[in-house]
Amino acid sequence: IEFLDYAFGRDVDCLELDVRRDGEGRMILSHDKTGSGAPLLETAFDMLKKHPEKMINCDLKEENMELPVLELAKEYGVENQIIYSGEVNLDLIGKDNSQLEPVKIFLNIENLL
Repeated sequence: IEFLDYAFGRDVDCLELDVRRDGEGRMILSHDKTGSGAPLLETAFDMLKKHPEKMINCDLKEENMELPVLELAKEYGVENQIIYSGEVNLDLIGKDNSQLEPVKIFLNIENLL
């Protein structure tokens, strides 16, 4: 959270945050599986709403997180300020099946193989 506070105060357009679920199913900021105490994604979104000029790239570290992250972003009014990378289900972003509007998506090459 201290990093977010620092970064939001700098001249940057976007921050990348690793997102996964903890043992209780909450969306947290962590690259690896971890015990309790990891910052919550909702805290980051609450901070992001105070900076409408900034974006957060949610690097999804687990499958099936796209829609729950989007719903949480909508709760905080930041759905136009998020990007996805990582474990993104390609079926959700097809030409005629974009359930993830208005999220921008950056695909890792391994997602396409």
